[in-house]
Amino acid sequence: MKMKNVAIVLIVLSACNTPKPEAVSVEFNDLKAEVITIHDEAMAEMGTIMRLKKELAAELDSTAIDSTAVVAIEDLEAAHEGMMVWMRGFSDAFTGEELLNGLPEQFDTEEAKAEAEQKLDALKAQEASVKKMNEMIKNSISQAKATLQGK
Repeated sequence: MKMKNVAIVLIVLSACNTPKPEAVSVEFNDLKAEVITIHDEAMAEMGTIMRLKKELAAELDSTAIDSTAVVAIEDLEAAHEGMMVWMRGFSDAFTGEELLNGLPEQFDTEEAKAEAEQKLDALKAQEASVKKMNEMIKNSISQAKATLQGK
């Protein structure tokens, strides 16, 4: 019975001694989840972009050259390319471990913590970039649909 009590006390003490995650890690990991969600939303529209490009191209083949259709196709292509560029930049900015698991909860040195702060700043820049890219995708799709409806 004494051994059981000692084991319980040790478990309780070790649980109380668990350090709190670093704020930079929590912020990075939460922001990474938001960035991935925005990316996933935008990525889901890639099929729509391809379909609309195809429809607009068919319209161009069957009618006189329509500058609004040409511009709509160019905007769709730019939005698609924006996604590709963003994904390359995002994957180049972080290690595979950071992309999969985020930052560690604790840092052994101040240097490691400073590096984590830099990673957080880079992620904030990626957040602004992914939002801009997502908006570009939405706008190009909206414009392409309006162009097709106007025909």
